[in-house]
Amino acid sequence: MNIRYNSRELNKLALAVCTKGRPEMLKNCLKSFAELIVPDNFELFLIVCDNNSEPLNSDVLTELKNCVPPFLPIEFVHQPIPGIPFARNKALLTAINKQPHWIAFIDDDERIDSQWLIEMSKAISQWDADVYHGWTQSLPAASTNVQTIKLKNKRPSGSILKTAGTDNVLFKSCLVNGEKSNLKFNEKMQFSGGTDIEFFYRVTDQGGQIIWVPEAITRERIPESRLTIRYQAKRAYSVAAVHAYIATQRHGKSKAIARMLPKVITRFFLGMIFLALYITLSPIRKEKSSKLIINSSKKLAYSLGSIKGLFSNLPNLYKKIHGN
Repeated sequence: MNIRYNSRELNKLALAVCTKGRPEMLKNCLKSFAELIVPDNFELFLIVCDNNSEPLNSDVLTELKNCVPPFLPIEFVHQPIPGIPFARNKALLTAINKQPHWIAFIDDDERIDSQWLIEMSKAISQWDADVYHGWTQSLPAASTNVQTIKLKNKRPSGSILKTAGTDNVLFKSCLVNGEKSNLKFNEKMQFSGGTDIEFFYRVTDQGGQIIWVPEAITRERIPESRLTIRYQAKRAYSVAAVHAYIATQRHGKSKAIARMLPKVITRFFLGMIFLALYITLSPIRKEKSSKLIINSSKKLAYSLGSIKGLFSNLPNLYKKIHGN
């Protein structure tokens, strides 16, 4: 079933933000909606899913509601079961009940660009797809002179993607409300991360199309706790394990091993080479050697994580909250 929405008719959009114990980040996220330009052919409302054991208290809710412009309806829902896939599914269910044409997600640590919906609307008019994935521009939290940092878009606008993330995405509600399919986020992947990648792989595996829209921008600041060598290696390990796990679910273990083994071996040997160079250069060139140890750690961690994921063992990277 090919369901196309007319970009000139009224489009009802439910935009969801899932959060867990990071009220200051969430406030900044919600404040950014004050600058959002909403085209005349869109009706937009926000859903905030709070993924904590206890719901947000009334004072915090009042503060958060005051961050959002009056023209933008907002609904807060609570999901006490820990884990991002449970929160995303709660947000999906809430959105479906409002019968929107579109559903979108951004992360609670992001700010949405004022032109975001304008650019998404242009993309909808230009390309008939199921999913439109925008560009999340990431900068270290400590960076102050943002103008001097040049971020490079690696793909041209309109590129077809194999999967997407919920950091900046808009998709047809028919993917989740039963009209075309009834997709949900995989709750077995409770703390591993990657449930969004797995979700959108299922979209393309079923013949759906994902379009890259780099003009639709959100921006995030990366906490210092995520910039350490230890965290970078841990994240590489986790990402590799998740991708290997997804590959086994999609293709079976034998095919997944055949696909991933060359990459695992290559990254392992590159990691060992970078480690040897680090040991050689660290006494004389500290700045150069620091980059080598980061690359070495990430590549070795990726290799080990891939092996873990191929045997369906998932990491728990997202049990700990970063940022506030």
